[in-house]
Amino acid sequence: MNKKIVENFVKATNSRDWENVLLLTHDNFIRRSSSPPFEIIGNMALVEFHKNELKTFPDLCEKIELIIEENDLVATRINFLGTQRGSLGNFPPSNRILSASFNCFFRIIDEKISESWVEYDNLYGLVQLGHIKLD
Repeated sequence: MNKKIVENFVKATNSRDWENVLLLTHDNFIRRSSSPPFEIIGNMALVEFHKNELKTFPDLCEKIELIIEENDLVATRINFLGTQRGSLGNFPPSNRILSASFNCFFRIIDEKISESWVEYDNLYGLVQLGHIKLD
């Protein structure tokens, strides 16, 4: 059951169905990460985050590679695929494709996503986009 909620959330995000994203998340949703933004509080703020992300990667699509459910937690490995057409922080558009997988954990309460933890490899992404060169 909880896996389906997360699958629907990713599908809604991919289709830019912000109304459905709001329906699938609690109003006081919290997204945590060790990368900026470190915390997003509220499902409206989450939608704004995704809209801003689309300014950088307008063709962005996420695909669930792995999904595991345990009680109220759902663990996922998700592939992020998109072309950097806008600025990424201080980095200008590269027009390169970023394909990177990240780990995301979701807590489901009362059939809605209440919080998530998202971790990804920023260095790998910046190298792929040509912003950093490793020798």
